[in-house]
Amino acid sequence: MSGFLASMINPELVFTDLACSDRQAFLQYISRILMKNNYVKGSFEEAIIEREKRYPTGLPTVNQHVALPHTDVQHARNPIIVPVRFKTPVVFKEMGNGINDIPCSMAFVLVVTEPEKQIDILQNLISLFIKKDFLDELYEEKTRESFLRRLLSESEKDEG
Repeated sequence: MSGFLASMINPELVFTDLACSDRQAFLQYISRILMKNNYVKGSFEEAIIEREKRYPTGLPTVNQHVALPHTDVQHARNPIIVPVRFKTPVVFKEMGNGINDIPCSMAFVLVVTEPEKQIDILQNLISLFIKKDFLDELYEEKTRESFLRRLLSESEKDEG
């Protein structure tokens, strides 16, 4: 694995077919895993839930909708992006308006330790998401390994 995205993903923390009842259950679950693996501080769980309420991250991308939950750097220990494909869509509120429900089939949880890098990371991910058919193809990958391989190979095309 090489490249920007590869450097921020722990292959053990890539989730496919994750079953979550709702956005809050998902954020609690992922926060506890990140804390257990020393990526975040104890304050992260409450902070990401509150931030998602104030500044929603659901993106109404074509076909497969995506959420980009994240919070402030003071709750982070080590940077990571956690890619998640849900077993069934989880509803997030729409980024930018906070009103519309967006049933997200995937989420990419961002833990950033340098605030100046957050916008670049978001822009890099969004540039992947707007590629024709990419999210559909990613969603259709059957295993964690193929999901990660597809994600990284597409991101490396942008870097190359």
